[in-house]
Amino acid sequence: MTKRAVIYLWIMFGCIFSGIAQSSEQPISYFEGSIEYKVSVEGADKAILFENEPNTQMAMHIKDGDYIVNLIGGRYPKTFMFIADSNFEYSIDMNNKRAFRVSIYNHFKPMWVRPPAIPNGETETINGVLCDVYEVKTDSSYTKIWASEKYRVNTDFYHNKKRAQANYLLPGLEGRIPIKTIKKEKGLTSTITMSKITPIKFRKEQFTIPPDFVIKNRDNRW
Repeated sequence: MTKRAVIYLWIMFGCIFSGIAQSSEQPISYFEGSIEYKVSVEGADKAILFENEPNTQMAMHIKDGDYIVNLIGGRYPKTFMFIADSNFEYSIDMNNKRAFRVSIYNHFKPMWVRPPAIPNGETETINGVLCDVYEVKTDSSYTKIWASEKYRVNTDFYHNKKRAQANYLLPGLEGRIPIKTIKKEKGLTSTITMSKITPIKFRKEQFTIPPDFVIKNRDNRW
């Protein structure tokens, strides 16, 4: 798989994901657990993308300020981990016991500033979850996001964590985890839909780099 295709997929999975205001008397409940998604792609450039056998499913595992993203299926399954205490994202090579810092985002350049998700006033139930609908517009793309007040994370964990680029940290979502996302850009329309949500109390060590792993600065495998 080309490096360009992998970067595209991770940005698509990890960044296109982007409200009813709560009463000050009602405490916010934060989510810990796993969310599974199915992915579909349509458009004139679909055949080009699928020549590289891209990933077709995604699973996110969330605990406090840490998260793991598994890209499943396709030629090269991949795992990415963000550890809030270190403010680093890692790509994980389990077979060779390696972890690579900053696999996608250039450590020496300013982080990409993502556009905000704006609520459009609509609501819709997606796979049994009542969602508010958000829109994200750029010069080259339009994204529609369904996110729920019921499933959100505490954004206080990410204060000054510039490398945290998970979907639920898109400005405007205030930590709400996207349940469904449709992104339209020239030649491609990508749809990512939640298929299963499982609350789990993870152990902290499940979100750490194993001590016998070698940590490197760049991942050039793809």
